[in-house]
Amino acid sequence: MKAIALLLSLGVAGISTIFALNSHRYFSTKQNNLQEISSNQQTISHVTALGRLEPEGDIIHLSAPVSNQRLAQLRVKEGDRVKVGQVIAIMDNFNQYRAIVKNARAKVIVARSRLAQVQAEH
Repeated sequence: MKAIALLLSLGVAGISTIFALNSHRYFSTKQNNLQEISSNQQTISHVTALGRLEPEGDIIHLSAPVSNQRLAQLRVKEGDRVKVGQVIAIMDNFNQYRAIVKNARAKVIVARSRLAQVQAEH
């Protein structure tokens, strides 16, 4: 019975950990892509022109991962300079996902504690 409870606890903890790591990988991959793009391009400090401006290189389109998401906060204005890693917006479900990650981390702590108890008993 204890072995089943342990396996169940480890399974829940494993799934929670995978979810937390995948969400971290998603955001860190996006961050790495931005760093690669910015490091390959020259820094232009100022542009003036008459007429229409069109970029020579790729255009970076920013969008939410899911189409029905809304912005809770926009932390930059049009024309502001941004740095790599700077938070420019917060989605309306940010607190919900932060709570999910916090809950998953708590489950991992509980599972590790249970594992330590089982290992101590045997």
